[in-house]
Amino acid sequence: MLLERLAARDTPGRVLVVDDAYGALAVSLAASSPTVALDSWTARAASTTNHERNACATPGFVDPLDLQAMPDRFDVAVLRMPRALGRLDELLGSISAAMSPGAAVYFGGMAKRMPGSMFVRLETVYGEIDVSRAWRKARVISASVTPSIHTEPRWPVWTAIELAGHDFEMAAHGGVFSGERLDPATRLLGGHVASLLERVGAGGRVMDLGCGTGVLGTVAGRLDPTADIVLVDDSVAAIRSAAATAEQSGVSAESVHAGRLDQVASASVDLVLCNPPFHDDRGQNDEIAWTMFHDARRVLRRGGLLAVVANRHLGHHARLRKVFGRADVVSNDPSFVVTVAERA
Repeated sequence: MLLERLAARDTPGRVLVVDDAYGALAVSLAASSPTVALDSWTARAASTTNHERNACATPGFVDPLDLQAMPDRFDVAVLRMPRALGRLDELLGSISAAMSPGAAVYFGGMAKRMPGSMFVRLETVYGEIDVSRAWRKARVISASVTPSIHTEPRWPVWTAIELAGHDFEMAAHGGVFSGERLDPATRLLGGHVASLLERVGAGGRVMDLGCGTGVLGTVAGRLDPTADIVLVDDSVAAIRSAAATAEQSGVSAESVHAGRLDQVASASVDLVLCNPPFHDDRGQNDEIAWTMFHDARRVLRRGGLLAVVANRHLGHHARLRKVFGRADVVSNDPSFVVTVAERA
């Protein structure tokens, strides 16, 4: 539906593609040399592969939150509607600042993932929107950029939290996991960070894998100021949130935007803290956690620890035993399980 809308335009001009999951939009629009803004490292890797397989020049990727800094303005923007309202809210500000007056913006997605609150937000920003009829459970929303468009630059959002005896401010960009609140699973694992640091010793290298807002890495840095903290996430918005959280708390941390740990040396980490995601746009997905567990095992030194918190029904404690040979459940409540595996 999005491609049909663009095909109906005689002169699309400069095209911006945002949050194109695997390159389907960008490859189809390759003749227009679109600029592609992607938050996900995995999406960038997949898009690169699909451009190569279809003999298209790989576009230069930009971070969606940096669009307002682009030197030239765009005439058309095409994007997949994000699932989180906060993500949409922050994108609207970034996209609107990057568009020429009168530019067209097209939002596409599944109808069931477009609640009324999203329509209200789009109307607040654009004034008037055109909502297509649903076709095969999908729809497109069209809008036009006017010079009067203005969105408040309120991101990231800061929240005061307490964890493991430390008070600090948590930063969250739109759409980052748990957003403006500290989720209970992270809180549970955070209560074990002090004992885990004691087991690996002071001054070790600690990785917050799938860091989100960076709470676990920041707590580790506060508990052991001599630790080398590494923040890793597939999402640019998460990395920026985590880096801001750590910096605000006085914790020096390395940021790694990656969906895999290929760029991290083997046997170079002492402790990995992980609250793995268990779903993607298609629903529940165990492959993400499996990948994280295997990657963690490779980068851990002998005697290094992987600490995972997860919903009980996911059974990650059993999976960790398959990957590491042994894994001990150290916390067991009705909803979540904290499991610690040691690299033999």
